[in-house]
Amino acid sequence: MTALVFYGILAVGAFLWQWIAAGDPLLIFRINAKRPRMGAETGLLLGAFLFNLVFDYAGPRYSSLLSRFQNSLREIIGPLLPRDIFILAVLSAFGEELFFRGAVQASLGFIPATLLFAASHYPLKKELWLWPLYALLMGSVLGTLRILGGDIWSAVLLHFSVNAVSLGLISGKSRK
Repeated sequence: MTALVFYGILAVGAFLWQWIAAGDPLLIFRINAKRPRMGAETGLLLGAFLFNLVFDYAGPRYSSLLSRFQNSLREIIGPLLPRDIFILAVLSAFGEELFFRGAVQASLGFIPATLLFAASHYPLKKELWLWPLYALLMGSVLGTLRILGGDIWSAVLLHFSVNAVSLGLISGKSRK
């Protein structure tokens, strides 16, 4: 319920921001059918997804820092049902991408949106200090996808995929 409220506030904020900035809050949902840089967009999306897989699966096996990071997240998130993982991944992908890439990046640009995205992942615990750094990296990728595609949809797809895999891994280990 907390996630629904939080990501709902982000989505409403994105609509209001877009309404004030551009006069049309529905512009945020526009699909750019002309994708002249589709190859670069697809390559970046797949590359970032594969990087996240390595980060999530292999990272904790070979790095005590990444292992502690993942364990701290696991303590906060706890066990989740597959339905909960899906819902959280959808809500976070849409809420954050509507706000950060759809509204902030469209109005203020790539760098402010990326920095604000990283700052929004400020850690709740000192063991999670890596989280805003990872969010800075992924925010850069998500923002670049927004630039390459001309809309938010490839960023939404990557964000959803990364969060679904990460939540599934973290939650799955907490059930064992």
